[in-house]
Amino acid sequence: MKNNIEYIDVNRLSENPRNSKIHPDEQIAKLMKSITEFGFNIPILIDKKNMIIAGHARFLAAKALHIDSIPSIRIENLTDDQIRAYSIADNKLTELGEWDYTKLSDELEYLNSVDIDAMAMGFDYEDFEMLNESFQNDDDILSATKSESSSASKNKKSIVFSYNIEDYTNMMKKFKTVMNENDIKANAEVVRLLIEHYNERHDG
Repeated sequence: MKNNIEYIDVNRLSENPRNSKIHPDEQIAKLMKSITEFGFNIPILIDKKNMIIAGHARFLAAKALHIDSIPSIRIENLTDDQIRAYSIADNKLTELGEWDYTKLSDELEYLNSVDIDAMAMGFDYEDFEMLNESFQNDDDILSATKSESSSASKNKKSIVFSYNIEDYTNMMKKFKTVMNENDIKANAEVVRLLIEHYNERHDG
């Protein structure tokens, strides 16, 4: 059976009340960045009544971006029970893959050199920096990961910030501006720079 792509008004779509996957604001913000950069290229899956089977996060990102209609594939060859099972399978099966971190590091390094934003690919600037430092010229990926993690945990402390979607997106734009103007490669360096400027103003 051939499935056709339809463009459905987002206001006609409904979320699955039984959807068991949680989509935090950070994920939605990254999806918004990805859709803005690359377009809405992966259709969501819906049932006969326009209820979303798979693609809830992309749907939420599209609404946040005020996109009027999104590509959708209507699934009509599954029973209600199969649809409930497939909704879970679609989320679970994607978790089973693993990264080849050496290849990933090489790809991110190249894409950064041609000004593709890491956030549009689902990464933070710290992820990019960590991969470059951890896996460049290192054949034992697992050993390198554990070593970097152990060393970092002994010598570094983390600060975690929480934002809603709009604030997070605006913050990332401002961070990128500061990074470009000061040739900075990591968000942590931006925070350090801002703290230094704050101290200079208040110590003076």
